[in-house]
Amino acid sequence: MAHRIRVRPRPKPVAVESLNTLRSQPWFTVATSFEHSLHQQPGEANSRQDWELEAFIASGGKLPSVFDQDPSLRSGLGAASATLPAWARRTPEDPSTLSPWAGGASGLSDGVSGIYSPTSFETLAACPFKYFLGNVLHVKETAEPGDAHRLEARDRGAIVHDSLERFFVDAAAEMRLPGPSDTWAVEDHARLAAAAGEICDRFEAAGKTGGAALWYVDRARILRDLKGFLAADDERRLVSGNAFLHAELSFGFQPKEGEESANQPPVAVPLAGGDVVHFRGRIDRVDRSPGGELIVYDYKTGRASEYKNLSSADDPLSGGRHLQLPIYALAARAAFGDAPVSAYYWAASEQEGYKAYGYQVDEATLTRLGEVLAVLAHLVGDGLFPQVPGKPSRNSYENCRYCPFDRVCPSASRTGAWESRKWSAGLADYVALTEAVSSEPAQPGVPSG
Repeated sequence: MAHRIRVRPRPKPVAVESLNTLRSQPWFTVATSFEHSLHQQPGEANSRQDWELEAFIASGGKLPSVFDQDPSLRSGLGAASATLPAWARRTPEDPSTLSPWAGGASGLSDGVSGIYSPTSFETLAACPFKYFLGNVLHVKETAEPGDAHRLEARDRGAIVHDSLERFFVDAAAEMRLPGPSDTWAVEDHARLAAAAGEICDRFEAAGKTGGAALWYVDRARILRDLKGFLAADDERRLVSGNAFLHAELSFGFQPKEGEESANQPPVAVPLAGGDVVHFRGRIDRVDRSPGGELIVYDYKTGRASEYKNLSSADDPLSGGRHLQLPIYALAARAAFGDAPVSAYYWAASEQEGYKAYGYQVDEATLTRLGEVLAVLAHLVGDGLFPQVPGKPSRNSYENCRYCPFDRVCPSASRTGAWESRKWSAGLADYVALTEAVSSEPAQPGVPSG
């Protein structure tokens, strides 16, 4: 049986010109815009946007009058304007001061009254705005377990750190530590591999290791790096004659409820102006030389390129970007006696050749530490947290590429925004501190402003 299909004809489009014939009808009204309709029929606003536009019309076009009725509108426009390039703003920024939307937060900072990690002040030196969001407002990332496609760098570092800590703590407790001219036994290599395997299983169960294929590669690489680390440790002890002293030395942490404190007091660093900043942290390892010198190590599992010139640099603190070593040196001296201290970043990976980069922490370094911290503490005390993108790098900026708050900052002209805002009151010492440190030149094909 054949079925008939009825197709309804499409309605003919109505030409605008034909609507003019309806102007004489009392029910037909022409409104050329939202604003025009509100002029014709005041009091007929149907949305918040219409209400704000109607208020602006009623004020005679005077924005201050509208802002007085709705302060949140003033704040919203200020926030939106701060993210725009200079040419797109209706009103220019005052270059003499930081607005609340450009890092001016004098009413939200409690100064430097707490106990800080060295890395938090390193973040402050690199980009004060990132420090403000993470350490003052305590904004956190919202990553969910299972979202990662591959093991993240910080989790890889945690696996390596935890594995070496467990291994060395157990070896010291069981008196299995080799002498300077001895090597780790085959059984010791097996113990480290077993400890790392258990920790890897824990991260995998927590959904932090990504897909199975890439996790197979990453896990094998971690085990290979740890095996090579013990061989590198044998070589380092043989050449230096140093002996292992302590693993995971904690200082400045508050004990959990019901626990006894097993860590050292906070490190108090006197500043150039007479104030004091207190720090907490965990030193990965401390050795002692045959002459009694303390050797501090901080393991690094990422690329070591930023540490390679520390020993020869005019400023080994890199304008505040590398503060761990002198602070850890002070903690080691407080724990094991007033002795000379050298401190190193130790690259714990085959890719980086297990090399260590550092220097002897002398009195000149500690004086410089007080000067650098005084500048950074001034920012916190005065609530000055500008957005500092750094140099252009790989279609982004060196301080923005891996920043969890990247979307909060202006999407364009970040370099230009910082160049205009760095002349704000109170930033002169910070600019002198950070811009005196040379860094790698900009790479080709990167944004220019």
